[in-house]
Amino acid sequence: MSHYHYGLNTDTRGFVHKFLIDSALSHDALLQAIISFAAYHHAIQSPDGKLQDFLKPYSEALRLLRQSLANGNPPDVGDLLTMLQLSALEVWCTGSR
Repeated sequence: MSHYHYGLNTDTRGFVHKFLIDSALSHDALLQAIISFAAYHHAIQSPDGKLQDFLKPYSEALRLLRQSLANGNPPDVGDLLTMLQLSALEVWCTGSR
């Protein structure tokens, strides 16, 4: 995954590789959302790719995010990044990019 997958022309501050990926290593919902995003891109770029391959980590990301939000605490940075990552996937899947 690179900054181009997120619609960024450049990533001079390392948002994708430094911040997003590092954050995912300590937030399971975000990690699953990024895995789902990567699986989606792999599926659409590979001749043998299957779109359903991204659904398992996508569903897991949603489950973990719901669980985190249900605890009554305000969303943390990992929750917000998960929401953004899932939204980015929705945009790609609907062709609204």
